[in-house]
This record gives sequence, structure tokens and C-alpha cells, in this order.
Amino acid sequence: MARRLDVTGADGVRLTAWDHTPGPTGGGITGGGIAGSGITGRSGAPAQGA
Repeated sequence: MARRLDVTGADGVRLTAWDHTPGPTGGGITGGGIAGSGITGRSGAPAQGA
């Protein structure tokens, strides 16, 4: 199962990343057969004070 990571940078830009690393069961089965990790992100929040 993918884990969502939300991060806000020092400039106020918000990023969302997805960690697809296989869980304790291994083999990537819990991730729908996805082994390893993949990162997807989005930004667009205005910087603080802008």
C-alpha cells in the first residue's frame, strides 16, 4: 500500500509524494505488484507573503 507524504518547504510550497516501497511482506504484493518506489508530486501553493 502506498504511503502519502505531505511536505511544506521553507518557501511555503506544498509537495505531496507517494512512497511505493514494499511493506514487511516483501515482493511488492501489497503495492499491487509495484516494486521499488515512485515519486509523484504537485506544487502550486503560493509562497507565504506573496
